[in-house]
Amino acid sequence: MLMAFSACRLLVLLQIFSALFLSLAQDQSGFISLDCGSPRGTTFRERTTNLTYISDANFINTGVGRSIKQAYRTQFQQQAWNIRSFPQGIRSCYTLNLTIGDEYLIRTSFLHGGYDDQPTTQFELHLGPNLWTTVSTTNETQASIFEMIHVMKTDRLQICLVKTGASTPFISALELRKLKNTTYLTRQGSLQLFIRADVGATVDQGYRYGIDVFDRVWTPYNFGNWSQISTNETVNVNNDFQPPVIAMVTASVPTDPDAPMNISLVGVDRTAQFYVFMHFAEIQELSSNETREFNIMYNDKHLYGPFRPLNLTTSSVFTPTEVVADANGHYTFSLQRTSNSTLPPLLNGMEVYMVNLLPELETDREEG
Repeated sequence: MLMAFSACRLLVLLQIFSALFLSLAQDQSGFISLDCGSPRGTTFRERTTNLTYISDANFINTGVGRSIKQAYRTQFQQQAWNIRSFPQGIRSCYTLNLTIGDEYLIRTSFLHGGYDDQPTTQFELHLGPNLWTTVSTTNETQASIFEMIHVMKTDRLQICLVKTGASTPFISALELRKLKNTTYLTRQGSLQLFIRADVGATVDQGYRYGIDVFDRVWTPYNFGNWSQISTNETVNVNNDFQPPVIAMVTASVPTDPDAPMNISLVGVDRTAQFYVFMHFAEIQELSSNETREFNIMYNDKHLYGPFRPLNLTTSSVFTPTEVVADANGHYTFSLQRTSNSTLPPLLNGMEVYMVNLLPELETDREEG
């Protein structure tokens, strides 16, 4: 059976602003966490994640701070309690001074929260002069999040909200997380998050910092024709990607041991290009006569393998270049056991990113 990952606004699935969210303490060096619309000088530690947020006032000189309805505050984390709206002008930009060559995860979050009586909105989100995506809301409690992994080409980054119609742009939170410069490498463009899946998760709840050292947000995924396996042992995750341990101690395998694990990307334009990162660890104790070995295929063509996951140690396999649709518009990965294998393939975690070429530099020097 073909299992499908579809594009989504991550917050709809994860309720990342929810007051109930898995987290542990971690180091926050390289993090910038802006609570948009809060008064200048504001700083606080969010109680469910322990992330420290500051006011956005020093990073933008336009917009108006507003607050969501009091009744919603118990449902959402503190960085969602305020928003900055932009009733005046067409284009409003945050400016951050960074370092050329550094790689960042950039996250923008939007929750209307009833700050005015017009919760149906649509406007554009830009990285510098480049279109990132279109933001739209239809009610007061619909939250949306968009992530981009981006390598700095200049020493200044601008994130811009652009008015495209009658509705007023707004933003709840802007977060940057410095990544290792050896990860998520691309031939061109930046990486727009499509899905980040904890495959075979035993807890139906998303998580982020500090379970994930880079504050990546993970979604639990389980499929009907796959079975879950897990271990009580600790899995070594110390490679460049450092996927969270909680993701690597669980996995999915096909319920039919002779069946492949097929994964399709759906709901996207057939011209889209993707990078895919898969994370594996052997979490079952194999006897001397057992072997788990498989090939990774893409649209019926060999991509990697034969591959044997390491015992309780993370290996990350990724596409070396962009993958594109076949003639029928399909994007399908398949993990297929080899003739030497006595066990089916497994998958612990998977990240999928869509290429955004961003042809212009991050900053228009005339904007501030």
